[in-house]
This record gives sequence, C-alpha cells and structure tokens, in this order.
Amino acid sequence: MDPRSQSPATRSTTPAPARGSISSSAGHPREAAANIVRNELDAIYSGSTNADTPHTTPIAQPTATPNTKVAAGKAMAAEATKVGDDSPYSKNHTAPELNQAESWKRYHSAWQDYYQKYYEQYYVSAVKQQIAHTGSQQTISQPTTTTAPDDDGILTRDEALYELRQNIISQATESAKKVRKSRHFIPIAAAFAVVITFALLQYNQVLIANVKAYVSPGTIEPQNIIIDPNADVPVGPETKMIIPKINVDAPIVMNVGPTNDEQLKAMADGIAHVRYPGASSEPGQIGNTVFSAHSSSDWTDSGAYKFIFVQLERLAVDDVVYINYNSKRYSYKVFDTKVVDPKDISALNYTGSDPVITLITCTPLGTAEKRLLIFAKQVSPDPSAATKPAPSQQVTSASSAEFTGTSPTFLERLFGAR
Repeated sequence: MDPRSQSPATRSTTPAPARGSISSSAGHPREAAANIVRNELDAIYSGSTNADTPHTTPIAQPTATPNTKVAAGKAMAAEATKVGDDSPYSKNHTAPELNQAESWKRYHSAWQDYYQKYYEQYYVSAVKQQIAHTGSQQTISQPTTTTAPDDDGILTRDEALYELRQNIISQATESAKKVRKSRHFIPIAAAFAVVITFALLQYNQVLIANVKAYVSPGTIEPQNIIIDPNADVPVGPETKMIIPKINVDAPIVMNVGPTNDEQLKAMADGIAHVRYPGASSEPGQIGNTVFSAHSSSDWTDSGAYKFIFVQLERLAVDDVVYINYNSKRYSYKVFDTKVVDPKDISALNYTGSDPVITLITCTPLGTAEKRLLIFAKQVSPDPSAATKPAPSQQVTSASSAEFTGTSPTFLERLFGAR
C-alpha cells in the first residue's frame, strides 16, 4: 500500500521501524527497504508546505537516526521551493505566479542578445578572413556616418557594409589588373593588329579615295575662274586642265610614252595625254584627244596628283572643261559618259569631224575594276576652224592591251603579284 493513501491516523498509530533497527527485520530485508523508502517519502511530503525550514540543513549520513533523516527531507523540500522561484522552469508543486510572463520576456531577450552578438562576431570574422585571403593591405577609413566600434570589437552595421563595399572594389580592381596583364589576349591582339595592317596595306586606296571624294583635290587660281566659256581669254604658256565643278586645276603632261610605267609616272605629276588608235589628236584638232589621271592610288606612291580625278564621276552633260594649250584656252562641254572594261580600248575610237576630248579614270573608287570615260566636245574657239592631226601623230596599233590603271599596292610589290 502507498503510504500517501493512508490516513494520518493510520500513519501515526502504526510506527515505522527505524533504520537502525534492521536486525529486527533481518528475516525480511525487502520489507525493511520498503520502510526506508516510505519514511523518505513521508519526510518529503510532510515538509513540502513548511517554508520555515532552512535550506542549508545538511543531508544526514546513512548512519543517522530516523529523526535526522526526516529533517533532511524537509530541508530538501524547502530547497526545492526556494530555488528558482523566479524561473519559469522552477520545479515545485505551487501554483504558477503572475510574474512569470516577465521572466519569459527576460529569458527570450537574453537569447536574442546572445544570437545577435554571435552572428555579428561571425560576420566580422568572415570579413577579416576574406580580406586576409585576398591580400588586401589598404587601410579602411572610418565613414563619417558611423560610430566608433564597441569596446568588444564588434563592428556596427554601417561599418560592416562599408568594409564589404571596399573589399568588393578591391577585388574588382585586382581582377581587372589580372585581365589586362593576362597573356591570353596578347596573341589575339597581335593577330588582330596583323590583319588590320595587311588590310590597310592592300585596301588603303578604297578608304583614302572615299575620303578624298569629299575633299577638294586641288585649288583653282582666281584668274582661272571662268564666267563665259566662249570668251577668248589670254593664258600663259603652261599646259593645264581646269574643271571648275570638281575644283580641278592641274598640269598636263603631253605626249606620254606607250608603256604602262611611263604613263603611271606621268600621272604622278599631273594629267597624262595618252595616244590610242583612233584617238591620237591634240587640243584644237579634229579627232579624239585622250587624258588619263588617277582617282585613287596607294599611299606609298609618290606625287601630288594621286587623287586628281577622284570626283570625275560628278560631271554631267553640259558641264565645262577648260584646257590651256600653246597659250590658248580651249573650252569643252560634256555630252556623254560611259563605264567600260579596262581592255575596251575600242571605246575611244572616234570617226567624227569635231574636236573632242575623253577623260579617263578608274572606277569604283579605290579599285581598277572598270574605267570611267567622260566625252566632251569643243565649243570654243570655233570648232569649225579646227585642223586635222599630222600623219605622224596617228597611232595604228595599241601600245597596251588595256587602259592604264593604278600602280601595284605594297603587298603586290612585296610578293610580286598583280
């Protein structure tokens, strides 16, 4: 039977044997042990409401008397009621007090403070390790909007953000330096430079010619500005061609030899007068007088007239061309334009009875694929007074299989190709 189920009267009338009298129950050791446990429980429950018993009473040794054990049980019960009265985890049998809500608040606040400091210390430690890993040695100045660190060395939120921002900037700078110093880009850059260099050496004429097409290739002297193409104006002895519309004012090299080299050399010094079968007359004579000049040339070529005809394609019907020859000015008006193949020399063969001129240059700009022909008829002086060329001027066979073009490019000269 549980001693707690007995009435007080029953427990008082049935004395429990003392621990020291085990010899009287030597034949029943289990009953003796049960009596000891009952006495301990009685002592605990009998002192659970007694708050006056001091909790400092020492616990009796096994050899103590039953009265001493009872006193020890009371002391233990009193200790249980006093320890942790203010803690939400107090293990007692009294009713919970109303102030335990405040205890819970203090408990949770303590845990929050702990975790906040823990994570702050962990973050600061991680930032410092990352800075040490990247080898950054720069000194981080304190921002003006932040306060000084706490006494325990914990950074504030603004300081931590500032430090992280500086660390990111430092890493980006180091990465950019590594990219710039990387040797992987050197071969690519070298190959790109070689390609650009070869392209410019081979095709610089296209680039330069198209730029020159928008720039005046020459300058017209004020005395060469002509108002009336039929006016008889005295001129000097130099032979030259003047085309006001495209701002051409250049010397003419007369009677150039039949070879390609001779014609290229003449075109470096101005506009070349070239003879072809059926087109071997001179200015003021019946027949076709041919003049050839560059619209583009390689940048390595010499001469001041490499782009003199770069705007020749702008000429249209009724535009005027002037030629000063033998101290006399001849005026011509354009009546036709044509684009032919470089070998179509027969396009120059003229069988009419009027003095005409033909201007020749390469087209499209920067290439020698085709030839542009500009035909103009004399209007002044009176073409009816023109004379026929002397028989010695006549050319019966072509000196070249095609029209003179541009000189070889630098690469063509280097590798012997054309």
